[in-house]
Amino acid sequence: MRAKRILVTGGNSFIAKTIVASNIFSNYQIWHPQKEILDISNEKMTEGAIASFSPDFIIHCACRGGSYAKNNINSYEYNIKMLNNLLSCSNYYKKLIVFGSGIEKSELNLISPAMEYYYWAKIASRDLCLNNNKIIKINLFGCFGEFEDTKRFISTCIVKCLKNEDIIISEDRLFDFFYSEDVVRIIKHLIDNIPENYLEFDACYNDKFYLSNIAMLIRNLMNSNNKIIINSIRENYIGGDHKFNLDLYGVENGVAKMIDIITKRNNN
Repeated sequence: MRAKRILVTGGNSFIAKTIVASNIFSNYQIWHPQKEILDISNEKMTEGAIASFSPDFIIHCACRGGSYAKNNINSYEYNIKMLNNLLSCSNYYKKLIVFGSGIEKSELNLISPAMEYYYWAKIASRDLCLNNNKIIKINLFGCFGEFEDTKRFISTCIVKCLKNEDIIISEDRLFDFFYSEDVVRIIKHLIDNIPENYLEFDACYNDKFYLSNIAMLIRNLMNSNNKIIINSIRENYIGGDHKFNLDLYGVENGVAKMIDIITKRNNN
């Protein structure tokens, strides 16, 4: 029996790097081509590559735009084109795993103009996937981990503690962070226990934390005395929980691992 084949799109993305680096998929054949090899926005290239590789699963990590990138009509169209091209190849795979966002649950009037195209891309993607039995949709609110952008909140807080600089929280709120290695564990569970029908869920833990709680956790774990300054309060950014009975790191253990990773990185 051949090993299960997994195609991971968006090879340079945060989640894709976490999947590829994890030893949890050591018994699987994983292909994570760079865009130069496989451009998912190219319909003919996508179909040819998927037909040739014949993956059992596609984990769609490729995305243009987001919190730390420019969002415009081009990023919107690019994201929808990629998803449509993958959906059109559904005869070649068992399941397509896609990532939704907590932004889908937000009120439009609360979204900054810089994020509107990203919001509408996620809404359109949600509608394209809804009730499609080939789809597993994982909604992420605040994913964190080793390969995240250094501008993200948890990485920033850790670096601030290393430098003994104040942590400034412009808008404090309950925020559902989820450790990237726990995302990988859930994906592994779903691949080993394939759901028959359409499945959508929020990747969230039962325990909820304010951003200020996370900052205090990091400060305490690092024995730092720097100040935490809160400028204002904002509406919460939280979802449900994942409902899987799995052994996961959780926020506290995930943050502890991040502290170790970033501390070693800064000492080298």
